[in-house]
Parts: sequence; C-alpha cells; structure tokens
Amino acid sequence: MPIPGEVVSIVETSVGSCLIRYPTIDDAEQMLDYINAISREQTYTNLQGQQLTIDDEIAWLTTQLREIEAGNTVQLLCVSDDEIIGGAGISRQTHVSRHTGVLGISVAKPYRGVGIGRLLMTTLIAEARARISGLSLIILDVFGPNEPGIHLYESLGFIEYGRLPGGIIHQGIEVDRISMYLPLR
Repeated sequence: MPIPGEVVSIVETSVGSCLIRYPTIDDAEQMLDYINAISREQTYTNLQGQQLTIDDEIAWLTTQLREIEAGNTVQLLCVSDDEIIGGAGISRQTHVSRHTGVLGISVAKPYRGVGIGRLLMTTLIAEARARISGLSLIILDVFGPNEPGIHLYESLGFIEYGRLPGGIIHQGIEVDRISMYLPLR
C-alpha cells in the first residue's frame, strides 16, 4: 500500500512541473483552502458555496488515509510550486458493489484546460487498477452543462449509462445529472 505523501509521478506540463502524490495529514490546511476556493466558485462540484472547517477537513482526510491503507481508496493531489492545483480520488463502494469505485476530481480554475485534469485522471485510474483489488468498474456523475468534463471522460473511455433530468441544482438551477462508467476488464 502507498504511504502518505508517496510520489506517483512528476510531469512537465505547460504550466510547469507537476507532482502527483498521495496526501498526508499535514496537507489538511492547504487542502481546506483548496476545496473552499473551489466551493466559493460554485463550479461543477458537490460543494456549492459551503465552507468547510479545519475539523471537517481533518476528519475527512483521516478517513481517506485509513481507506488508502486498507486498499479501498486512491486519493491523489496534483501540486505545482508547493500549491495544490488539483485533487482526485476513487473510493470503492461496499457490499454487493465492492467491485465498483466512485471517482471525483477537481482542478483549480487557473489550471483548467491545459491538461491537468487528463493527467490526474490517467494517473488516478492507473493507481486504482494497481491498488484497489477486484475493481472492475469506475463510475462518476457529471453536471450536464460541464461539456469539457464530459468530453474528457468520454475520451478516456467512460460511457454514459444514465441521465437524471434536473438531478443537480447548480447555481440555483436544476441541471441534468449524467452518470458514466468505465469498465476496467
């Protein structure tokens, strides 16, 4: 199993060198700043303006570190110049859906559209294949208006399997929730 802070890759990008690594508990404060900035932006994430506390972040991160150690989760940070510019994870579901992992990803606004999302996704999927035994499907939900995200997921082999009209409230408006999957076999 990976150790906290383990570096998965270092990649040169159009925005400079990016380090992709597992988080440590010492990342909690910077991760909190990152996720709260994403939430304030009200982009295509589950948080739409809500602000988390350091206690919230430490509790979430502690759980994630425990699940990484158990082989049920892969969580990665993308760091450039000691700043978190992206985060992504795949978490195994339980019981009869244990073979399925749920994917989530976000990229800081200044780094969107330059390949950071693709870099994070490809690295994350490779890590999940290697670290989460028995995983045969990765699923995700995407906001209907998030065309760049949908195109990225499709280009990586994700297939739409459902659409819930008005299934998400984004910036006060009901938008479609699109469900996608990637078979790993």
